[in-house]
Amino acid sequence: MFGCWQAYPTTMIKVKDYKDRCWWCGGLADSKEHKIKKTDFVKIYGKGPYEKHESKILHRGESFFEIRDPKSNAIKFGQCLCTNCNNLRSKDIDGAYSKFIDYVLGNRELLFETREIDLKKIFGSAWEKQLGNVLRYYVKHVACQASTGMYEVSENIVNYLNKNEPL
Repeated sequence: MFGCWQAYPTTMIKVKDYKDRCWWCGGLADSKEHKIKKTDFVKIYGKGPYEKHESKILHRGESFFEIRDPKSNAIKFGQCLCTNCNNLRSKDIDGAYSKFIDYVLGNRELLFETREIDLKKIFGSAWEKQLGNVLRYYVKHVACQASTGMYEVSENIVNYLNKNEPL
């Protein structure tokens, strides 16, 4: 009936409580990944701290969260990664995303006009490798969301982030 699912070894989403463990390497989860990348938040809203009348409000369901600066826990996942994975292991991934988003933010009018993004303009001849890193940034983000929601991050995702296999 759903032929596209036959290509995947499992379609089950498993519940998992990582407790205080990094979903990527299994080490101590002592770092919080930003839901909204801190550098993006600063580019859009400034580096803060924001005065009471300038604070940003995040609306989630029936709840409202005041954001007084880009370090606010309201725009971070819970501790789901170790410092090494969040900072060193994902450095190339985060760097590629930053370069990509800088181009997007700096060329909004052109992008709306042409409706295309020329990855060679952003990354040069290494565009394929860097596009892979941009995609890994989004996969890392989804994995942080999943793990803090108590869902298992599949081995396939970890292997993809480690550049050991395709996703």
